[in-house]
Amino acid sequence: RPESNSLFFEHFDMSQCLKFGFSSTSSRLVIPSARYRARVSRATSTSKVFAMGLFGGLFGNGKPKKEGENDAILAWARTAKPGTSAAPSVPPEGQEVATFAMGCFWGPQLLFDRIEGVTESYVGYTQGNVANPTYEQVCSGSTNHTEGIQIYFDSQVVSYRSLLDTMLGHADPTTMNRQGNDRGTTYRSGIYYHSEEQRQVAEQVRDEVNAQLAAGTYRGKAEGREWVAEIKPAVEFWRAEQYHQKYLQNGGRFGRKQSASKGATDDIRCYG
Repeated sequence: RPESNSLFFEHFDMSQCLKFGFSSTSSRLVIPSARYRARVSRATSTSKVFAMGLFGGLFGNGKPKKEGENDAILAWARTAKPGTSAAPSVPPEGQEVATFAMGCFWGPQLLFDRIEGVTESYVGYTQGNVANPTYEQVCSGSTNHTEGIQIYFDSQVVSYRSLLDTMLGHADPTTMNRQGNDRGTTYRSGIYYHSEEQRQVAEQVRDEVNAQLAAGTYRGKAEGREWVAEIKPAVEFWRAEQYHQKYLQNGGRFGRKQSASKGATDDIRCYG
């Protein structure tokens, strides 16, 4: 959510979370890779770029990412070796598994990997109707998959409810087929439960959020909004191609590595 009239996002948002700091006397800046014009504040000696939808802008000349568009990341995907495979549905002994969808999966993986008690995670595709889908197929919208993350965790260290709270702290459960500036069924949000206990916790959280929405007290949302995120049984989770795994931790295409250390609190920057 932008502060006043600026378009700078102070906290992590999956599609609007890239922050630039630079010194400049110019009133406008063109980011070459995004071809996106942005206003510059001169409030401090180090100016900041206020930009909306930077994640979408990096892939598509400033336009939001949408299903079926032939953007740069899809062109790159065509040159990468396909490698989807089913993720283990049974966690290691003494651990549990959780599956969420909350928009583009790169940021959420780094977010959850930083949490004490999370032992492993995979990004991938779920709730679709095609086996071993490729990234390009999923982005076309033809397979009905959503981008998701499968998490393995020690419930003695971190609870399932705590993981849900983390999810909701970084995703909007009231937007249908959309997170931030990324739109389409590929980016729908969902909680996919692996047990009756997980289902009950998810539905309890949904009811609590709906009560707050009705009262107009949920994260600044206006009255009348409702929870639309899916709550469904977990099905086959297809691990995405290897280049998607730990993507931000490994630096993405630009080699800008980000920390996945437990307890890390530095900003998560989304980029291609």
